[in-house]
Amino acid sequence: MSYQVIQQSKIQNPIISIVTPTYNVEAFIEEQVNSLVNQDLPGVELVIVDDGSSDNTLSILKQLGEKHPEITLVSQENQGPSRARNVGLELFRGEYLYFVDADDIVPSGALKALYEAAQAEGADIVTGRSLSFNSTGSWYIGGHYNAGLFNEGMRSFATNPELVYSLGPASKLYKRKIIENLRMPENIKIGEDQPFVLEALLRSQKIYTIDAIVYNYRSRETDEASLSQIVSVDPLIAFLEIRKSLFVSLPLFKKYLTNQYVYLDALKTYFERVVRFDLWPSIREVLKLQDGSIQKQVFSELIGITKELPEELFAENIFYFQMLTVEMVERYKFIQKEAHGEYIRLLKTLFDKIESGVFSAMQDNVRISEAYRKMSALKQSVKYQTTLPIFLFLAKRRLVKESKILSRKAKTFIQSRTLTKVMYPIYRLVLPKTKVLFLTNKEANLTGTFRMVYDEVRKHEELTNDIRCHLKTNTRSFSAQRKLLKDVASAKYIFLDDYYRQIYGLKTSKKTEVIQLWHAAGAFKKFGFGAIGSLESNTVEFEMAAHQNYTKVICSSKEVVPYYAEAFHVAESQVLPLGVPRADKLLDEEYRTFIHNRFLRKHPQVRGRKVITYAPTFRGGPKVRQQFKMMLNLRKFVDHFSDEYILAIKMHPSVSKSQGVPFDLKDDILNLSAMDMNDLLISTDVLITDYSSVIFDYSLLNRPIIFYAYDLEEYIAERDFYYEYQDFVPGPIVRTNEELFNQIDHLDEINLQQVEKFKNTFFDQLDGQSAKRIVDSIL
Repeated sequence: MSYQVIQQSKIQNPIISIVTPTYNVEAFIEEQVNSLVNQDLPGVELVIVDDGSSDNTLSILKQLGEKHPEITLVSQENQGPSRARNVGLELFRGEYLYFVDADDIVPSGALKALYEAAQAEGADIVTGRSLSFNSTGSWYIGGHYNAGLFNEGMRSFATNPELVYSLGPASKLYKRKIIENLRMPENIKIGEDQPFVLEALLRSQKIYTIDAIVYNYRSRETDEASLSQIVSVDPLIAFLEIRKSLFVSLPLFKKYLTNQYVYLDALKTYFERVVRFDLWPSIREVLKLQDGSIQKQVFSELIGITKELPEELFAENIFYFQMLTVEMVERYKFIQKEAHGEYIRLLKTLFDKIESGVFSAMQDNVRISEAYRKMSALKQSVKYQTTLPIFLFLAKRRLVKESKILSRKAKTFIQSRTLTKVMYPIYRLVLPKTKVLFLTNKEANLTGTFRMVYDEVRKHEELTNDIRCHLKTNTRSFSAQRKLLKDVASAKYIFLDDYYRQIYGLKTSKKTEVIQLWHAAGAFKKFGFGAIGSLESNTVEFEMAAHQNYTKVICSSKEVVPYYAEAFHVAESQVLPLGVPRADKLLDEEYRTFIHNRFLRKHPQVRGRKVITYAPTFRGGPKVRQQFKMMLNLRKFVDHFSDEYILAIKMHPSVSKSQGVPFDLKDDILNLSAMDMNDLLISTDVLITDYSSVIFDYSLLNRPIIFYAYDLEEYIAERDFYYEYQDFVPGPIVRTNEELFNQIDHLDEINLQQVEKFKNTFFDQLDGQSAKRIVDSIL
């Protein structure tokens, strides 16, 4: 016996045995075990096999074993997960078996739901929905979801070959008779579980899926590579191991599927899955290494695979052939010279074995001529024993592509110049100035300040028929661009709420009023001309083109008039402190009551708790800001405050990479990035932000603000502020999670008089009439 049983479970006649292999998971194992011992089903034993951990995993397990008598704890020298699972298969005593990896989590009701379904349906295997998760979010596994594996109901391999898209051992409850004499191959380190799961599925007459989440896979965020990540870390090893797993699995189809048509259908589906999701990714990574000797070895192995594969696969599977031919052409630049000869031999092996039907199928693709030209180049390479035809094909294609790009650019340039230099000046000269325009690239609908000013303008009946809105759109045809410029040329009033690139550099008529409403209140971080010289600033020429036509700029108070004049390069007399219409809603008690009640109906998990909203701004330029990483530790927040508070996350619109909420924290954290900011502020009891102008709006509510400025010095270098940050912000500044949590614990010590003073400084008029005041002043 190559293992030692440290503790034997005291569960008599267990219903379900959970088998878990562990190796160096000290950071996760306690959370995992707790999720298993807290299942709401009696008679569950845990068989935990530690595979020679070198950290504190085994020590932690021994402590957990003392607390939980349902644990069987086993220790062995490091031999890999297959051996550890096989030990579990030798020792488990339950009527059913459930595999769980050491860093994953099982929802509390999962085993009960699976067991009840197994009993009710007489199923050999029961499975359910599974999620992947990390510290910021959770998501369905694409391959499972797209294959329809989450749909409730009975399946079998005879009717559902798509079962091969879920070949991991976890998330499945196995009946003892299906797997008790099966073992995982211990000579395979990657994909070692696939033959086991595949054979279990093939043996089962009834495979039932329930409509419930039964498993949560942890996606690790450390630099340490798990076995599933080895494809990118060591693609050669991954490729060779996947090859082993493939040829152990292929004979199983003929062993269990006697109907020839069912056999072929299942075999084809499985091979397609392995090629697309296992084999091809490892080959791509091998190419990226640009190591000729490794590439040569892989091409040699592929020759062997091609010769060994069942003939029927070549009549059915197009992708394997495409992968090594037309897809490889696209990666030709990665193939090193010393591997060219082996690649040509691989091509010859493919052409010798492939059936003519595959060529016909390939020619049915959308890019017929492209595929045909690639195949011609590949055949010539085999014929003349050189990759030169592939090189010439790619060179010619590139020349044609560059020629087309230049042609399109020339066409676009000519159209743009025609619009701006010819048609627009004519329109501006001859068209009467009657229209009222609302121009924005921020939203596809009229919202916030724009909506309120628009509604006020509509009260002027003489203008109703001349109001035009050009809102956010992903594309704008030549005709649409012409209509926009025609409207600009014939506008009496143009309202903007931000930069609007479509009119950069255009000179509006002297009879046209251009009013910049600006989307932010107050003056916090520098913008426009005021930001020139900072790391992320625009050029003087860019700012001049963007702002040259403004006749009026609207702001919230006299305090910020000089800053807005500087930012937009206008005289102070052109900056009017008339208020911020969007913020007026925060002063409307009836509206606040309506929004807050709607919020509580939509989010019942608030359950009388207070709402803390975390609303950070973006960092860096467009590419950098999309990679924003949240520094607030969500799990620690929940551990500290979930009894009293619920956390709402509100990302800046520029942060396009959404921040998800971990599956197990959904009752304590809400991702409300899509919600209107001011509507969220109404239901916010405490605001956590950093450098966002949202503080001006929120100050109208006289509630606490905490400034989580963990990167203050870097941000000052990037953008800078109009005021000294430490003296300006109306609330405490914290730098770490610990400081932040301590401040939340002492909210009653925050001085709200600072907020009141801040509000009175940056809002001159608090009567809720900003939109009316603006329209009356302008019109």
